[in-house]
Amino acid sequence: MRPAVLFLDNPLLGLERRHKRWWLDFLEMIQAGQPFFYQRPITLVVAAYDVVPWLKDGRHFALLKQNLWSPLGIYNSKTGFDDPLWRDLLAEAAPAR
Repeated sequence: MRPAVLFLDNPLLGLERRHKRWWLDFLEMIQAGQPFFYQRPITLVVAAYDVVPWLKDGRHFALLKQNLWSPLGIYNSKTGFDDPLWRDLLAEAAPAR
């Protein structure tokens, strides 16, 4: 198999923090290209309810709104995205005080 794209549906759901970090590191290695994928980089497309773990390593983001893709672009930690749904996702992920 020589996939160019790997689709993942909530791959971190239910994992403890240390296991999430391991999977994020593993997926980053796959994305960069590994011998078992013939050194070819692979594009990862991840569907997730919790976007926070993906902010560091994610390149491009989009939202699924009313059954349509709404591309947001490249994430910038200083400006974020000006989309109400995006802000709601981040607010839900914020730890309770």
